[in-house]
Amino acid sequence: MFINQPGICYETISFFNSHVCRLHRLCSRKNDYQLLYHQGSDKKAIDGSIDKLMEAVREGKQIRLYMNLGFVEHSMDAGFISIFEGNVFAQIDAIQAQRPNRKTKDIELKPYAKHVGLYSTKSPYEIKWFAF
Repeated sequence: MFINQPGICYETISFFNSHVCRLHRLCSRKNDYQLLYHQGSDKKAIDGSIDKLMEAVREGKQIRLYMNLGFVEHSMDAGFISIFEGNVFAQIDAIQAQRPNRKTKDIELKPYAKHVGLYSTKSPYEIKWFAF
């Protein structure tokens, strides 16, 4: 787990119920996310531009996506990014699959299942694309 402060990152690592805290000075600045593009579920721009997003990808910036599906919200880092035919495509690294349980109001892990995703500026979801 990372706890960010300007100029400092703390990483907590768990080893068999004991915690070791390491101080990293690798973060020379705080992570200021900049909204580059906000698309609606109709795939149209709400704010920003795909051009700004493509420029950030070409500059090698880290890209993060935020999605609000109405009943659950997700934030994820893009793992592998492609620009093709004027659109941006972002693969999400594999995670343990999960599902919201509306009855218990909890998020539950799905045993033995992994989730990978491919989201794009053509996806039928409202997505905010950030860079830092």
